[in-house]
Amino acid sequence: MVATWGAHHNPNDGVLWDISPASIGNSAPLPNTFEEYQNFYDYREGGTLDAGYTVNPKTGLPYPPQIVPRGDYVRVLAEFWADGPQSETPPGHWFTI
Repeated sequence: MVATWGAHHNPNDGVLWDISPASIGNSAPLPNTFEEYQNFYDYREGGTLDAGYTVNPKTGLPYPPQIVPRGDYVRVLAEFWADGPQSETPPGHWFTI
């Protein structure tokens, strides 16, 4: 999966993702077995098969779409989990700042 998803770092692949809470989040429980991974992750396109949230609990309104290039989103996400380009500390370091 790492090799397949590594190809998603291409900013010119033309794939757009909605990264709003309407599309990302509200995920099922984490998989416990190898077989459960097939129903949790979208192996080919990347990400999880989240249901998203229908409305913002504060406003009661649907979340507006936030459409971004998949390549940009996954590169930023990878850098976050790598804890930045100049750091050797674990990603939890960011949560203490």
